[in-house]
Amino acid sequence: MRVLLATHSAATHTSLGIVCREIWTRLLAADPTLEVVQHGWFHHPIAEEVPWDILPTNCLTLEPGPDGRVAGIEDMYGDQSFRSVAEKVKPDVVWHLGDPYMGMEIARVARELGCHFIYYYPVAREPFNHFRSQWVEKLAAADLLVTATRYGADILRAIPGFEAQQIPHIYLGVDTQTFRPESTKERAALREEISAGLVGNDTFVLGWVGHDQFRKQVWVLYELLYRLRSGTYIRCGACGRVTVREYDHLSRAPRETGRLRTYEPDYDYRRCWYCGSENIKAGEARSNIVLFTVMANNLEVGWDLRLLVDTFGLHDAVFDSMHSRPEGGYTTGDMAQIYNCFDALVFPSGAEGFGMPVLEAMACGVPVIYSNYSAHAEFAVGRPVRVRLVPDVPDPSFLGFVDMGDLIANTLALVEDERLRHRLALRALDKARTMDWDAFTPLWQDLLATSLGETG
Repeated sequence: MRVLLATHSAATHTSLGIVCREIWTRLLAADPTLEVVQHGWFHHPIAEEVPWDILPTNCLTLEPGPDGRVAGIEDMYGDQSFRSVAEKVKPDVVWHLGDPYMGMEIARVARELGCHFIYYYPVAREPFNHFRSQWVEKLAAADLLVTATRYGADILRAIPGFEAQQIPHIYLGVDTQTFRPESTKERAALREEISAGLVGNDTFVLGWVGHDQFRKQVWVLYELLYRLRSGTYIRCGACGRVTVREYDHLSRAPRETGRLRTYEPDYDYRRCWYCGSENIKAGEARSNIVLFTVMANNLEVGWDLRLLVDTFGLHDAVFDSMHSRPEGGYTTGDMAQIYNCFDALVFPSGAEGFGMPVLEAMACGVPVIYSNYSAHAEFAVGRPVRVRLVPDVPDPSFLGFVDMGDLIANTLALVEDERLRHRLALRALDKARTMDWDAFTPLWQDLLATSLGETG
């Protein structure tokens, strides 16, 4: 059987590239008779080697040239070159991983050439009925539609016409040989090395790994850090909830009583806002808490991270790994070392198709504080944070906005209780070990064999 893969180049360190590499290197090892070729997006030949040929699109990078244009941008997802590649390879199966807008030509060409079209789609948002009709047509064209979670399969089955469709899900995995917890001594050495001596043994490191995108709600990380370091909240001994003090972004300080907007104007924080109890405790300023991020500043689709640092006065409290990013990006080994520098991963994302950083952190024995909504909440082990669902703009799909008070409470629980951190780390590690990539290879083999058998 000849298979043509259509997704990010498996030689890259992007999330889609890694998923492709991990799944198909194992499938090839299990069945050497497979013939695999890839039409690779954003191919970066200096990154990782894989045991198949990669035929790149015309867009190898998103870096603009001297004229300000990105060479081959129209072929970013292979819409111009996929047909010629498919005609050359003559595959029996086209296996595609990505969002519906990526590679709109893939389904059409696979159909016209009589290929079996398998679409692996990590669905991030609900509902799906706002999506453009051509995206739904692409899903309908798949001979086999697979999602990364039950959450994703439920969303797709809510599309009119898909209600009765069998949509299996196969989780993404983690390489537990690479992502593993280091000893206390090794963790301390890694923190010293990676932070250039700025993080000591008494520092509590909150970590974030991911894109700077609006749906991931990364601005929450900066407000959380400000709250923890300044103590601008109160804790209720009766109901256990946290009331945050209003923040004035103009004066960059807590808003004065009498001018409040979130609460009653004359609210004075002497009682719990939620239950009215006077059994409260003022927040404690904790200057030993810092934030370590692995994230590129993407002003086109995300937040101005430098402005967030400036807005909340966090210049000496946020460490950005992008300063040391190697050409071609971090390897999985690099990332495993970075996770081992964290005391906790904070993951407030409002919508995820899977959430690989959550699983990778768990495999490194790092407790996770996460938004209790979308795909990652299906497998995450740690401290779930309450959310409220808010429509996204301009599309009316929903994002889960975390409750800041609940986020503070869950973070403080880990900061203050070392035994709780240890228990959650062990539970997370146990869960991650059940989700090694090797565990899902037989599922893919069975799914491929069944799907191809059904179509003759």
